Amino acid sequence: LDPIGLIHLLRDLSKEHDLYYLHSTVGYFLEEFYQRPQGLIYQLKGYETGGSMLPPPLQSREIEENQAFWKKINGEVIPPLIQAIQSSSAPEKSGFMQKVMENLHLVGEPDRQAMLLGKYYSHALNHWGVELQKCGLADQAADFFDRAAQLNPDNVSAQINQQFNKDLRTVKKPVIAPAKLIEDKFGKHRNWVEVIEEDGPFDEPNFCFELGSTLASGGWPLYRQAIQQFERVQTLAPDNMNAPFWLAPLYFQTRSYSNALATSERILTRMTNQPDALYFKSLSLIQLHEYDKAIPPLDYLISQQTNNYQAKLNRAIANLQIGNLDAAQKDYAAVAKVAPTAYQAYYGLAEIAERNKDTTSAIKNYKLYLTNAPPETEEAKLVQKRLKDLGTGKP
Repeated sequence: LDPIGLIHLLRDLSKEHDLYYLHSTVGYFLEEFYQRPQGLIYQLKGYETGGSMLPPPLQSREIEENQAFWKKINGEVIPPLIQAIQSSSAPEKSGFMQKVMENLHLVGEPDRQAMLLGKYYSHALNHWGVELQKCGLADQAADFFDRAAQLNPDNVSAQINQQFNKDLRTVKKPVIAPAKLIEDKFGKHRNWVEVIEEDGPFDEPNFCFELGSTLASGGWPLYRQAIQQFERVQTLAPDNMNAPFWLAPLYFQTRSYSNALATSERILTRMTNQPDALYFKSLSLIQLHEYDKAIPPLDYLISQQTNNYQAKLNRAIANLQIGNLDAAQKDYAAVAKVAPTAYQAYYGLAEIAERNKDTTSAIKNYKLYLTNAPPETEEAKLVQKRLKDLGTGKP
């Protein structure tokens, strides 16, 4: 199945069955489902239609049940497993058998089963540490990161989380790191997916930021998961202003217009009249049907960028919606003059002409719209009907 078909299949299955995943990961089906830890496995639960882009926080009951599970595992399984891994990777230098092996130039084979189990438990321990840290339980999370690193010294995620957890608990301010430095720490892994699938998630602002930008700009963009990473950056590093510049367009792309507006406002409180923030603020207000509030930021933006015809088109739309026909017509005409194929401008000009009972101008602009607009859309069908009505003299 293609990704969309698989998501639909999982959606149908989730109506009558519980869905589980064997380890935490990233991927296209997590655009529709979020993971809930249940010991060593993860239940998939669907997001509510039109709901938050973020998964709901863990409930106290879920934390207690998982903590009880890990308390038992940490008491019965982890200590002997750590001992087996350490003994396997660092054999004693003394003893009769060790001397025999050295004389025969033999190398002790590592306990592969212990190493494999170590990686498996390391991944799960690291993930639960991240969940605890997200719940504000950084002190408890520290033990899980430590054990994850012990079980698999090559666990990149656990190492990064372990260090950041120490900084977080000592209230050390995060430092923005360059992307090249971050990817240099991947070790034997080649990309983000490999790291997360083998080692578990990150909960460090620099790594969350780079992962978010990767998820947002990939061949198959994963907007929801990218948003979650950037939101985590905002929580862990409130002074990092790079994340909001990603979040505003992502929220707008996913039609979360209230969130796009709030993110734009956050940028503007720190960077007054920042052009991109003004643009997405005005776009969000238009989509929220608050047309009068959208005009002031567009006015300022156009005063600074006189050739910003996309902003002029948006201002024309806002003015048309509140009945400022002369102002709307001026902007629509300016856009049509420099961009003769901008069919949105002709639609606006035709609608203004209709309101002014200028049938000739309305017909002219509707025809220009149909010449340049994509055919067979609902809007194009509406324009065809209006042209027919105007031609027969219908109101």
